[in-house]
Amino acid sequence: MQVSSRTRARAVWRRVHLALGLTLGGFFVLLGLTGSLLVFYVELDAWRYPAAQVGERAPLEAFTQRLRAAFPERPGPWRLELPADPQRPLTARYYKPVERQQRDFAPLLVTLDPVSAQVLRERFWGDDLLTFVYDLHYSLLLERPGRWTVGGLGLGLLCSLGSGLWLWWPRRGQWRRAFRVKPRSGAARAVYDLHVAGGVYGLVLLGVLAVTGAVLALHAWRRLRPAAAPPVLRTTPLARGAISADAAVAAAQQALPGGEPAWIEMPADAQGAWRISLRVPGDPGQRFPHSQVWVDPYTGTVLHLRDARRDGAGDVFLNWMHPLHSGEAFGLGGRLLVLVSGFIPLLLAVTGYLRWRQKAHARTGRKARL
Repeated sequence: MQVSSRTRARAVWRRVHLALGLTLGGFFVLLGLTGSLLVFYVELDAWRYPAAQVGERAPLEAFTQRLRAAFPERPGPWRLELPADPQRPLTARYYKPVERQQRDFAPLLVTLDPVSAQVLRERFWGDDLLTFVYDLHYSLLLERPGRWTVGGLGLGLLCSLGSGLWLWWPRRGQWRRAFRVKPRSGAARAVYDLHVAGGVYGLVLLGVLAVTGAVLALHAWRRLRPAAAPPVLRTTPLARGAISADAAVAAAQQALPGGEPAWIEMPADAQGAWRISLRVPGDPGQRFPHSQVWVDPYTGTVLHLRDARRDGAGDVFLNWMHPLHSGEAFGLGGRLLVLVSGFIPLLLAVTGYLRWRQKAHARTGRKARL
């Protein structure tokens, strides 16, 4: 009997799909579950400090002065995150601690009370559960080689989804039936239906997460570090005549009207500059906005400005990667979708494995009867 080309192709794609599931399925599950946990990791971390004090947020200069006074041995640039809720604690990052100089990315994290500017907690990145999970999700705890591996896993997930889609693709006139999940008798049919339904209905969500995760891991990982600021060619010591953090933010907001400050990077030395990241309308990134203003720390003059609304196509593409991957591009609903999507690889791995075992037992039984 002659075997059709479609039958041969189907056999090949079935082997590809099975091989990807058996070899990489565990990694897909790990990345999915850790990704779900990280969707709300900022809120989870903030719950440790419900409301130490009640009142208005202290001036921004109070936080920068506190960091300089509490850590005089760390003169390099501090980066201060401003939460949207003024009652929530602020987190500062010191990107180059000598204690972690052998690591690619392991900043010192300092949590500050929003009213008194007192230091509530300090720890290194990776020393607590949430940042450990972040490193596990982003690099499998292997730093740069791990990021390349995670990027490859994203491409592997795309191949697995594509091969599954090819195997599922219905014949002409059977599309309506293909999208229905029908209750069937027997464990084998139930497992098959669950596997197909998880793949079909989760295809778009998992595809977006796979593409954005691969891009972030393979290309945009360097954005975790602050961008270099244009140098200020001065020899005057920073402590003399320096403008305050509040004045620097005011200058940035004047340069980008309507912008809401999200991050403040302090000057590293006399040649440094303030770098203010602002949320502007139309930017998909809320926690990590892409509009930035560099301000002279002595005169308040704007040295350089990047308005994300004027970015070219390549930068716009990259600007969307993290907001799509985290779900924040579509608000709370988008984040909840990403949270749920993280469990789909677990469903597919379990049902796929059970389906494989069922077929293996069936083949064994047929051989025993011959």
